Amino acid sequence: MSYSIWHLDTERTWRGGQQQLLYLATHLKAQGHRNTILCPPQAPLATEAAGRGLEIFPLSCRGEWDLWSLWKLRRWVRDLRPQVLHAHSGHAVTYALFAACGNPHLRCVAHRRVDFPLSSPLSRIKYSRMDRILSISQAVRRVLEGEGLPQRKIRVVHSAVDLKALRERAAQDSASLRQKLGVEASVPIVGQVGALVEHKDPLNLLRAILRVRVTLASVHLVYLGEGPLRGALEKEILRCGLQRCVHLMGFSPRPFSWMREMNVAVLSSRMEGLGTSLLEAMGLGVPVVATEAGGIPEMLVGGRDGLLVPPKDPERLGEAILKLLQNPDQARLYSQRAAARAEEFSVEKMGRAVESIYEEILSP
Repeated sequence: MSYSIWHLDTERTWRGGQQQLLYLATHLKAQGHRNTILCPPQAPLATEAAGRGLEIFPLSCRGEWDLWSLWKLRRWVRDLRPQVLHAHSGHAVTYALFAACGNPHLRCVAHRRVDFPLSSPLSRIKYSRMDRILSISQAVRRVLEGEGLPQRKIRVVHSAVDLKALRERAAQDSASLRQKLGVEASVPIVGQVGALVEHKDPLNLLRAILRVRVTLASVHLVYLGEGPLRGALEKEILRCGLQRCVHLMGFSPRPFSWMREMNVAVLSSRMEGLGTSLLEAMGLGVPVVATEAGGIPEMLVGGRDGLLVPPKDPERLGEAILKLLQNPDQARLYSQRAAARAEEFSVEKMGRAVESIYEEILSP
């Protein structure tokens, strides 16, 4: 049976959540479901979705309480009668709740991708009113249950990675990270892909690299991402005299060829829903080091697929990075196992799981 599914995302950025939405909608389209994506017209998601032939309804979404957008969405739901409204961002849950008022045919699903506590009693109310809440990890599920949300409504569906497309893009992109940095093939590169935000804790990684450089002074560190902590990082880099070896490369929507050139990929988070940038590195065969924050241990088995260390511990993080840089054979073995592990997080598996949840809530 095919369904009419609307995917709502209110963000104007391109991060992991938008990529996961696109994976899901593309999978569902291939299965014969009608998908419509509702998002701000200037958002990167709109461009990416159009490129895949997905239907788009532009919705300005100027904040959580954009009355014009709320009214328009509710009217569209009344007139066009989609069966499922899938909210892919926090503000989108508010929109879904409003759209469901007076439209009893509509079933609402909320996706929760972060392991932060809910911000207010209102947030707890709006999530509890959803027909189902999808958490991307057991860690996120535990947070939601701790907030008092109904256990019967929560389903864990791990995020996915399209390894075939990922590897093809990495192979096709001729851009060279080493040429960009002006370093030779023998120079070790450590990198992190992710927004420069508090919960990713990029300063933790910078402090870890200071410890690595005591033993291996030639190492370079690359950040691929943007965010509000850029200024703090720049000041710390300058204070430590690391301008020549630490590089803030900014955001790249397709960083995969650069990721492949890293000797070690790191995720230094203090909080993390799952961490799909790490999953992408694993799929590309890059040795990985990460913290044990949130859902990370659900996809990376420490000591088998890579190395895990406690959050907010730059000394342990530095030791783990140095261990992989100094033991390339062990690093290669970890990366082979990690690549095999990444195969388990397929788009097809994730898509089938979400389809079954739609069937569950639409069953008479």
